[in-house]
Amino acid sequence: MSKENCCGFIVYKLDDDGQKYLLLYQKDAETWSFPKGHMMPGETEMQTALRELYEETGLVADPVCGFRKEYSYTSGNGEEKNVVLFLTEYWDDDIILGDDIAAYEWVDAGEVVERMAGRNVLPVISAADHYAVSVFLRDLLNGVPCTSGNEFTMKEFLMAFLGNCGELAIQDMGNWFYAVHYEDDTLPWVAVRADMDAILDSEGHPFHGCGHDGHSAVVACLAVLQSALTLNKNIVYIFQPEEETGAGAEKCLPILQKYGVSEIYGFHNIPGYKAGELLIRRGTFACSSFGLVLRFMGQPSHAAYPERAINPCFYAAEFLKHWNSFFDPSLFEGVVKGTLVGLNSGTVKFGSTPAMCDVAMTLRGEYEEDLDKLETLIYDVANAIADVYDLEVQNLYSDIFPVTANDPELADRADIAFAELGDITELEKPMLWAEDFGRYSEVCKTYYFGVGSGEEAAELHSDDYDWNDLINWRAIEALRMLTEL
Repeated sequence: MSKENCCGFIVYKLDDDGQKYLLLYQKDAETWSFPKGHMMPGETEMQTALRELYEETGLVADPVCGFRKEYSYTSGNGEEKNVVLFLTEYWDDDIILGDDIAAYEWVDAGEVVERMAGRNVLPVISAADHYAVSVFLRDLLNGVPCTSGNEFTMKEFLMAFLGNCGELAIQDMGNWFYAVHYEDDTLPWVAVRADMDAILDSEGHPFHGCGHDGHSAVVACLAVLQSALTLNKNIVYIFQPEEETGAGAEKCLPILQKYGVSEIYGFHNIPGYKAGELLIRRGTFACSSFGLVLRFMGQPSHAAYPERAINPCFYAAEFLKHWNSFFDPSLFEGVVKGTLVGLNSGTVKFGSTPAMCDVAMTLRGEYEEDLDKLETLIYDVANAIADVYDLEVQNLYSDIFPVTANDPELADRADIAFAELGDITELEKPMLWAEDFGRYSEVCKTYYFGVGSGEEAAELHSDDYDWNDLINWRAIEALRMLTEL
């Protein structure tokens, strides 16, 4: 007997009682079902689902990236049916029932399973539930942004959420925590990392302008999802602090060593790419960077006698004449960039010349060796100027981020895992921003990837930035594939 192929949508909404799902009562079959119908010649699954949703409810979908579930069953007349379902959120639009639909109701997941008994929809509605929870949790976290070193409220929200899952062991570590999915000492240990800290907007208010609320919600929902499974692995879910300052990963390293973690995975949302697009790269995924201040020390004098001073501002200006020469691409193997971020001679005193002048810069590169060469070029010029004018130059460092590089073996595994998920782009160049995930490579293998958050999405760290919840399921599924393969 041939199977009838049907496609449709799970439509959900969030209210005070949790997640609710739209069910339709079919007149002819006298059964409850999701909005769905059979495929027409030449249609794709998505085209059928969108058409049937509109014909049966008058709704237009905004599909969740990467969510595709299916189930099979035998109808009352003995017909074999295979149903493919996508997922979309309901946004208070008018529901206009089609001619074949007698009624509709919003019900919870348990009621869906009950009303659709015999159709094996539990795995499907469970996946939808996990996605809806990720949206709810992300919204909660977005409302409690905490800057680096002060992630206590974020931590408490996440620990409370995961505390409802009795299968996970949770360890409070001050301004961060981790959760453990444990099966057996003889099994391998892997880890997944989320970052929690927020940044300041242009007016100095904390906000989640880099998407760490989304990263944390995704990994928390992944942990709950995997807690009910037998994976033949032990997993540590790290909710890391202080990523924005580069200090957080180092605090978490002892946990990886404690459990003998052999590999760790992480991801970042990336604006400018199609929502849900998986972004991969062998070797360096994100550049190394650090902040460098060259402090030119001078000899102050009364402002009436500038000829008696050694004014370091002039020698800082002499140094900056060489700026562009430092970044000649022919000198380096990979991408190298520098950004002048500030000049400072201390508090302005109109009665005296300054004693020092700081030239502050951010340096970044694809390879650590290139950054070493860049530093040497910069120091050679600065020291040459200092020698000519009998000055002292001091070097000050901050915000040090190592290269985030992907282990070749894990990259091979990711290629296999992501091939099943599809919609993959291999980046030609690394991301120019830096992040401290690379610190984990000191103790285990690392793999880091990106998920596009929308071609029109605002840039990271801009005041207009906001996380795109449509990518949650895509990120959850990608991390599942990597950790369970």
